[in-house]
Amino acid sequence: MYFLNQCSHPKIINIVIAFIIFLFASYDQWINHNILSNQIKYTLPNYGLFKYVICPHYFDESMIYLSLLIIKPCISFIIIFLWVLINLTISANQSYIFYKEKKEIKISNHYIIIPFIY
Repeated sequence: MYFLNQCSHPKIINIVIAFIIFLFASYDQWINHNILSNQIKYTLPNYGLFKYVICPHYFDESMIYLSLLIIKPCISFIIIFLWVLINLTISANQSYIFYKEKKEIKISNHYIIIPFIY
């Protein structure tokens, strides 16, 4: 089992791709948190990725962990990425249920966490 945890040295292209994903996801997450902090309580914003996804800050967090997986594609990082993705998907689903129960918030065209997929 020891060999499953051996991470190879990352290729430069992996580092560049991961860095770009990390920067965009971190910046977008910062924007989304600012939008949420200035939002009226318990309403769904209609800016940026919030137009398409109920929890874009969770999507951004998943992309940050994906960037780590791109740099070090070994079993440890696969498990970490899957843990974060599953955990945030469950949390996003709970947010979806909450917004769905609030009749005054329209969410019919929104995905839960991953734009255009789920």
